Amino acid sequence: MVIRTCTLCDVDADCGATPSDTSKRCVVDHGTTTVTSVDGTTTTFRPNSVCMEKNLFDPFTTHDAVASLLAFLCTALGSAAGTGGGGLLVPMYILAFGLGPKHAVPMSKTTIFGGAIATLMVNVMKKHPCTNRSRRPLIDYTLSAMMEPPTLIGTIFGVMGNATFPSWLILGLLLLLLSFMAVRTLQKVQHVCTKLHKIDSHELL
Repeated sequence: MVIRTCTLCDVDADCGATPSDTSKRCVVDHGTTTVTSVDGTTTTFRPNSVCMEKNLFDPFTTHDAVASLLAFLCTALGSAAGTGGGGLLVPMYILAFGLGPKHAVPMSKTTIFGGAIATLMVNVMKKHPCTNRSRRPLIDYTLSAMMEPPTLIGTIFGVMGNATFPSWLILGLLLLLLSFMAVRTLQKVQHVCTKLHKIDSHELL
């Protein structure tokens, strides 16, 4: 099933990308009407019902509560690990919240944006611990300025791809990316464990 927004519907279930997708509601749109003829003499004007995005917490469903808690945990873990949390949030929104890939990706970006603001507020006044220059900030603003242009360019192409690519392709690319990240992370863990083991062995000698 594809995500249908601003299309005609009868019930809420007609609007979701999956049977468990509760991100949209079937609401009455008084700006459009359907003309029906009864016995060829009586004309009835009935407002259409269309699929629209659900308000954030209106109504507040069980999915909203679970997704909010899991988003908090994923964002906290992502901030602590320095990964941002996108690799955790997108699968979480798909599996726990029932969203389709086209809707889960922008939701994860919104969540990461809030987490980035919170992290910036925590670190903006901190100083770098490994330098004698006490005025050097913890955040490397020069590196950030160098990284932002390619990041924004990549984001532009990503948004365009999210709007044009089918859901199965987005999900496949996401699976490939997360698999690559998982392999690289395991390799890094193995490298760190080996290095620590050598240090411990050297200290014992």
